Amino acid sequence: MPHNVFLLEDQPVNIEGINRWLSDQNGFQITGAFTSIGSMCDALNMKVDILILDLQIINRNTLKEESSLDRLDEIFHKNPRLRVLVYTNFNMAHLVKKALDKGVAGYITKGASKAEFLLALETIRNGGDYIGEDVKRLQEDAFNKNETFRDFFSKETLLSEREKEISVFLLAGYKSKEIAKELNISPHTVHTHRKKIFKKLRIHSVEELIKLYMKRKG
Repeated sequence: MPHNVFLLEDQPVNIEGINRWLSDQNGFQITGAFTSIGSMCDALNMKVDILILDLQIINRNTLKEESSLDRLDEIFHKNPRLRVLVYTNFNMAHLVKKALDKGVAGYITKGASKAEFLLALETIRNGGDYIGEDVKRLQEDAFNKNETFRDFFSKETLLSEREKEISVFLLAGYKSKEIAKELNISPHTVHTHRKKIFKKLRIHSVEELIKLYMKRKG
């Protein structure tokens, strides 16, 4: 019996393409395709096995982007055994981490080949986890970069330990709210540390922080 698949994707042309392609594969059947997070959540039930999830969905009423990651708790509450495969254009280390922390089973980008897309679906269908090849390369690069950042800031005596820690996150592309969540502090505290970092290093932006890092590490 084929596994029931829900698809959340705000571009109808992508829905049509994935639906047509997946109908030719054994073991999978799209039983629901949605362009809005709300309608998908309303229709979700325990009969759905896999959810293919785009990260950013355009709300047709407000024309604003909505994050499907922010609804994952609700999604898993409705179907705790659901296997979620993120399928997105966004390949950023902090988004990958957030998705995995929230319990998704797989993460691939829309640049993945059909063969890899199918492999990801088969892997999570069989109870495994799947991280796309380009996503893994990004994660490895981010890890190596963070180690280098830490080495760099360990020699920066102007900064406190907390300021060094926050500087690493800033260089890795994290926003203040994301840093606050990672460090379990308030966004206001992050903002205060950020101002102190900029003042001590005589810079005015994260871009200048990156340039300073690149200059000194060379």
